[in-house]
Amino acid sequence: MANIAYDIEIPKDFAKAPKGKVPFIDYEGKLIGDSTLIIEMLKEKEGIDPDGDLTSTEKAISLAFRRMLK
Repeated sequence: MANIAYDIEIPKDFAKAPKGKVPFIDYEGKLIGDSTLIIEMLKEKEGIDPDGDLTSTEKAISLAFRRMLK
């Protein structure tokens, strides 16, 4: 979706994860946990906004779904 190269690694234990759970990423040597923090970091550092093309109504629905899934 954002054309970012990545590798998937499934940890055997989540001690490495910043919050002890998935999702988390290693971005330039820094571990970032929590999908909301990951998305905000990508917006800031990479200029990637997965909701950039959405209307304000669609953005509200997207936020509601993310919060419900958490």
